[in-house]
Amino acid sequence: MLTESEPYGQNFISEVVQKWEEASQKFNTKCKTTILRLPIVLDAKKGALPKIASPVKKWIGAPVGSGNQPMNWVHIDDLTEIFSHVIEKEITGIYNVVAGTTTNKEFTQILAKVLKKPLFLPNVPSFVMKLILGELAELLLNGNYVSGEKLKETGFNYQFSNLEEALERTYH
Repeated sequence: MLTESEPYGQNFISEVVQKWEEASQKFNTKCKTTILRLPIVLDAKKGALPKIASPVKKWIGAPVGSGNQPMNWVHIDDLTEIFSHVIEKEITGIYNVVAGTTTNKEFTQILAKVLKKPLFLPNVPSFVMKLILGELAELLLNGNYVSGEKLKETGFNYQFSNLEEALERTYH
């Protein structure tokens, strides 16, 4: 499990995160600064989930790559509560936001179940994802098991830590 104190990775996404976080640290001398590292946010209308759900809704959904890569997630309702929690408690520092972690395969299976759609296609090969998305394919093909314990130690408790319940709430 990766914590907030782990070194940055050596890929495109890690480089973007590192530069973003270094730039935000410049505000530390002027005001309190909190960095929240966000996973996939479960929101039916915005962000990554509608893009992930679209093929499933069209009956052409399938896990990507090996399907074994970790996927961290948080429900939008929990995320809004986290923002309030951080402001009210005046929390500063870097925090991983993780309500739960599953594999890409399990995420896709549970999403299909909640959307009442079948999954019957084989996994989408990694090279196809790289052809379509370029470097952004890293977001779907690679992942890390990330610890969210530091945020929990501030007194925050997730309302949605079960993926199926969180997706049910998102879509119904």
